[in-house]
Amino acid sequence: MHFNFDKSFIREVDKPVLDEAAETLKANPNVKIYVNGYCDAIGTVRYNLKLSQRRSEAVAAYLEDKGIPASQLIPQGFGKTHFVATNKTADGRAQNRRVELVPVDQQ
Repeated sequence: MHFNFDKSFIREVDKPVLDEAAETLKANPNVKIYVNGYCDAIGTVRYNLKLSQRRSEAVAAYLEDKGIPASQLIPQGFGKTHFVATNKTADGRAQNRRVELVPVDQQ
């Protein structure tokens, strides 16, 4: 899911995706998920690290409200790293403002 500039609230358009993720996690209670938050390149490293953490925590809280135990979720903020698009355009920056749900490798 993606976020508006300098925001950490869940957009209405992204809630159906999270609802589907919650159902998948309910059906797989032994799977742990990294909730990885990211930012675009605008702003300081320190500020974006905190913003990305707030984004990951917002997604984790949403999933918890849907019945997913906190023990199944590992929120992490990565700031302005791991870009998936250019930061030279508004569209690219919008793609970089995101949270990804990544299963923890079962070793």
